[in-house]
Amino acid sequence: MDTFRADATLESVLLGHGFVETTSARDRLKGKKSFKLSRTARKEIYFDYEHIRILESSRGHDACYRLTAFDLRSLLWFFKAGSNDLREVFPTGRFRFDTVGARLERIRAEWEALARTGLHRPRRSKLQRILDSFDQIQFN
Repeated sequence: MDTFRADATLESVLLGHGFVETTSARDRLKGKKSFKLSRTARKEIYFDYEHIRILESSRGHDACYRLTAFDLRSLLWFFKAGSNDLREVFPTGRFRFDTVGARLERIRAEWEALARTGLHRPRRSKLQRILDSFDQIQFN
C-alpha cells in the first residue's frame, strides 16, 4: 500500500492534478508549502513541516502525517467534487479522513438497494455520479 508524506512525491501528485503552489515567501523560508486548485480558491492543502493540513478559508478540516492511497483519493475528490456531491458525503461540510470510507460504503449500499428495486432514478443517478467520480481519480 502506498503512503504519501508532505514531500516532493505528494507535491508532484498534487501538481499533476491541477493544483498550483500558493506558498507565501514567509512560509517558503520556513520550509512550508501550500497548494490550491486556483490562486483564489478557498480550499487549501498545507504542508506544515511534516503535517498535511486541509484548510478552507483558514479553518482547519483535518490533518495527518501520512496519507494512504485511499486517503489521497478522498482528498483529491474533496477538492474536485461539486457542492451537491460534497454535501452527500460530508453533511457537516467538514472533511475527515476517518469518515470517508464509511460514508462511501453507505452511498454504495443505498445505490445498490435503489438499483435492485428500480426506485428513485434521480437519486440513483446522483449516487452513481458520486461513486464514478471517486473511482475515476488516478494518481500513479
